[in-house]
Amino acid sequence: MKAALGLRGNKRRYSEKELINIAKEHKKHFTSKRNWIEYALENNLLTDIVYINHFEFWNNAKKVIDIPITKGTNTKKYKKEDIEKNHRQIATDV
Repeated sequence: MKAALGLRGNKRRYSEKELINIAKEHKKHFTSKRNWIEYALENNLLTDIVYINHFEFWNNAKKVIDIPITKGTNTKKYKKEDIEKNHRQIATDV
């Protein structure tokens, strides 16, 4: 797919030490995936996916470079009763 679009993939493998050093060098932009994606694109840096692939989760990468974990902004909590009510409603609509 990348070749068809004229893009080249980056086949270089980065060591954990290299990933940590890059993140620490740009620490003030490593606060969230959204911030990092924008900053990394503008500055030709590694994507968030590289960090997630290596550390398994974005927050694991943040922990390694001593950045506080922040609460997700897109999380919404539902009560069990509300979920059951929505499922019953969907089931009756079908």
